[in-house]
Amino acid sequence: MKSKFAPLVKLKKEQLEEAKRALMRLNAYINEVESELVSLKNELNSLEVPSGGTALLFSQYSMMTQSFHQQIRNKKEELYRCIRDLNVVQDRVNRAYIEYEKYHYLQKEEERALLLRLKKKEALELDEIAVMGYNLQQAGDL
Repeated sequence: MKSKFAPLVKLKKEQLEEAKRALMRLNAYINEVESELVSLKNELNSLEVPSGGTALLFSQYSMMTQSFHQQIRNKKEELYRCIRDLNVVQDRVNRAYIEYEKYHYLQKEEERALLLRLKKKEALELDEIAVMGYNLQQAGDL
């Protein structure tokens, strides 16, 4: 049965699905950033401090560790931004779900009310047919 809420329910369902897809994409991106962060930390830990050599070698080591630390800081900041965005997107999913459920409920209630009206109308028509049959039977008995 078509109801006046059917297009709204369809629209809200599409919005809910889009919000869920955005949430999944963001979760995948967060996982990617986390793996990059772990990789950077592993690379930093794999660097060996030079045990001898020139000052240039120590300077290169220092620059490399500073570079890794900066990259790690940048990835952490990106991860924190993504987590903030994740909260926003999760809230959007929750709101979209509530909106969808609200209109879905209204659609079901409208369909239920329509069915009740149809059943009542059918019962009245059956009663009318029964009365007409009774009247015909009474007229035939005379």
